[in-house]
Amino acid sequence: MLFENIPPAPDPQRPPLAPYDPTDPGPQDEGRREALLLAIGLRSRVLRMCSRHTRIYCDARADLGAAFSLALAEVRSRPAVARLFDGDEHALLDRLSAKLGAACISCPDCEPGRRPD
Repeated sequence: MLFENIPPAPDPQRPPLAPYDPTDPGPQDEGRREALLLAIGLRSRVLRMCSRHTRIYCDARADLGAAFSLALAEVRSRPAVARLFDGDEHALLDRLSAKLGAACISCPDCEPGRRPD
């Protein structure tokens, strides 16, 4: 057709899209931060997963220092991780501390008194 390459007229009821700003943290960055915190907790074995219910809980016997040192190593060695937290190690440690503090001490679905695997 003759007019197939012409874009449609802008809709006056719809506001224009804001220009893309790569420095503006969006919702996808928040998801990446949460995933990173979860991965750090699991890799340091402070957070564990119940083998029966696949629920994540905090192992009270684990050394929290392992999670914090792993988090610092991630920020210092991986530029993508540093960008997620604007290079602020304290922000990462604060978020990790809050994440670990909010986790259950044992699997909430296991019967009381039973330690998860």
